[in-house]
Amino acid sequence: MKAYVTAFGPRFVGLTGTVAQIDAAKKAYRVFSQKRQDAGSSDYLMDHSSVTYLMAPNGDYVTVFGSETKAQVMADTLKAKVE
Repeated sequence: MKAYVTAFGPRFVGLTGTVAQIDAAKKAYRVFSQKRQDAGSSDYLMDHSSVTYLMAPNGDYVTVFGSETKAQVMADTLKAKVE
């Protein structure tokens, strides 16, 4: 996991755990992931949700942005939540 997330930048943290812990996290955040059946045809091994969560400093959920969310919409939402 560490080698994978370093490609995204130094502030990214990769988490892992037992199958039960991972399943609990997936359920809590309502995400999907599954090992690709055709992984031999690609270097990409997992299908998964692609969302960005906005969390408050205390860890509370604020909102979620889907992969189609435009950068300006994210920026405007962040600005509104900070003010």
